[in-house]
Amino acid sequence: MSILFKPSGSFTEAVRPLCKKASKAIFCIRKLLFSEDINVLPHLKLFDACVKPILLYCSEVWSLYMIKDITNLESKYWSLATIKVQIKFAKTLIGVNKSAVNLAVLAELGMYPVFIEALKLSIGFWLHVIKSDNNCLLKDVYCSNLQLTNGFAKKIEQLLATLNFSHVWKNHDTFSKSVYDMQFIPNLMIDILIIGKKIYFVIINQYMVIS
Repeated sequence: MSILFKPSGSFTEAVRPLCKKASKAIFCIRKLLFSEDINVLPHLKLFDACVKPILLYCSEVWSLYMIKDITNLESKYWSLATIKVQIKFAKTLIGVNKSAVNLAVLAELGMYPVFIEALKLSIGFWLHVIKSDNNCLLKDVYCSNLQLTNGFAKKIEQLLATLNFSHVWKNHDTFSKSVYDMQFIPNLMIDILIIGKKIYFVIINQYMVIS
């Protein structure tokens, strides 16, 4: 596995091969579990174990750059290539038409958009960076990134503001380095993102526990 970085800062070309590899993994799953009587659970477990790690590879960085307007989050991420792979898998699995409502299909399977977990990983990575030692190279790069108008730090600030967690950005120096802070804060934010706008996300959230 590898990720492609371009001078322009675009990650479109980086995500495309990940989607191709994920699609190949899905094909192998279907071939392995082919049966007239489809058992959904093994398909979902193999998707989580074999496909999702491919779709989320290095998503801590590229996920924030795939949506140009983070303030309009919910209406944008359905067009992302990674979610299209997940939606195609889900619709094929339960045998519905391509025009079926995406949210309804995911809710039927107890799934949530994979891009939401990518955003969760981005927030978790940011918390890891800001709690790194001051003499760490990673921290030095982050401090330089703070000066950029469209850098990783600015994207995180916009995401937190969209989720009504601006105070987390403003007061991040007060966080401890405990497992509670590093895991609870991203989970709480993503739960709000899931529940806040769409009723189907509430249905999904009843079956899924983000850990």
